Amino acid sequence: MQFQLQKGELVSIDGDARGHSVRCLEGILWLTQQGDPVDHVLRPGRTFTLNRKGRVVVMAGGDSRLQIEPAEPGAYSGRIRCQAHGYAAKA
Repeated sequence: MQFQLQKGELVSIDGDARGHSVRCLEGILWLTQQGDPVDHVLRPGRTFTLNRKGRVVVMAGGDSRLQIEPAEPGAYSGRIRCQAHGYAAKA
């Protein structure tokens, strides 16, 4: 699932998405996971694999494009929401 974001827009993931990957395709992304004391910055070509349950928030530091890849097909049962575009989808 891909998202195109403008600076300051958010994508949030709720539920257990451990093992899923967030890949930065363009721009710069700031990623934070519930319960993780470290925030992560992704630049083009970089990927972060989610390793905690709970909410994940990804914010665009500029015009950005990202891809969320499931750990395995059909593995995700939570909710992915792009707040800035009013988009919500089950993955």
